Amino acid sequence: MNDTLDLLRAKFPGQVMLSPREIARAIYGDEKATRKRIEGVRKMLDNGTLCPDLRKAPSEGRWLIPIAALARSLEKRYVIPVSSAPPTVHPRPRGRKMTNIGPRMFR
Repeated sequence: MNDTLDLLRAKFPGQVMLSPREIARAIYGDEKATRKRIEGVRKMLDNGTLCPDLRKAPSEGRWLIPIAALARSLEKRYVIPVSSAPPTVHPRPRGRKMTNIGPRMFR
């Protein structure tokens, strides 16, 4: 979690809480944080799939997510499997694949 938390703190220095726009910037990057993706982050927050233990405050009506909670949920959500063996690459078959298309008409 420290790696993700350190990355988030480096990207948003001095901030403790993040808005859905800032979360979209953190997940997708600055250029790809479009309106559609920001709305997707809001939907994930409403559904409880991004940070399941957090709820919107009824008095404010806005999402403000603590950086530490976001780092924990991103670590759980995006687990990168560590394997010791490199992935196997299967060679492509060469030549034509013979198929029986159907009857042929000959003259």
